[in-house]
Amino acid sequence: MLFREDSFDPVARVRRGRLYLRADRSPAPWRVVHHVADVQGSMAKDLATFLSWRASDDFFRHRSDAVLVLGSGDRTTVHTILDVERLANGEELITFRTRATLSGLPNLIESLLPDNHAALITEQYEKAASSAFRADAESVIDRCREAATAALNAERLSLETAEVSNGKDLAKLAEYFEGQKRFILSNSARTIALLHSRAKSVERLKKGTSAPHEADAELAIALLGSIYRELRWVR
Repeated sequence: MLFREDSFDPVARVRRGRLYLRADRSPAPWRVVHHVADVQGSMAKDLATFLSWRASDDFFRHRSDAVLVLGSGDRTTVHTILDVERLANGEELITFRTRATLSGLPNLIESLLPDNHAALITEQYEKAASSAFRADAESVIDRCREAATAALNAERLSLETAEVSNGKDLAKLAEYFEGQKRFILSNSARTIALLHSRAKSVERLKKGTSAPHEADAELAIALLGSIYRELRWVR
């Protein structure tokens, strides 16, 4: 697919443009004029050919969950689709915003991770990073909670003098690190735990809170990144 950008607002991180699909036959034969003013001087030429992407009915039913991924490899960027408008020529004009969640997680240095817990820390880190590309807000927060719990339990167990291997949930870990006067760790953990609780239907009924928003997911990613930096496991 190709994306043709019509406009970009760098402050709001909002782009507008159109998508094109490679035609079944590409290159395809075309008549090409030598110059726009010389309509008689055309020539036959095989050109890469793309057709306008058209949104399906199924897409509109699930548009609230749709994302648009541009680029490839480590240059990939993910965007939340805000609107799809059909133009008079039949093309779809797509309006979307860059998802800030993708920039929040730093790269972990494996050699700095606690040996006994490195595998679990890395596993949960990768799940949280992956969720930022394709999951909804509730799932992103849940993956961040698991990753934060794995990281903070590893740090706690590395500090404990007793032979203990039992893990604590994130709320208990927040209390533990508050007692250690490591307030960035404790407050980050407590906030992620609170964001996670808001996704539960019981909590929403009891406290009248709203469902997690994409901005809440961005916050969870940023707090998880802060935990990794505070533990000095990053570049």
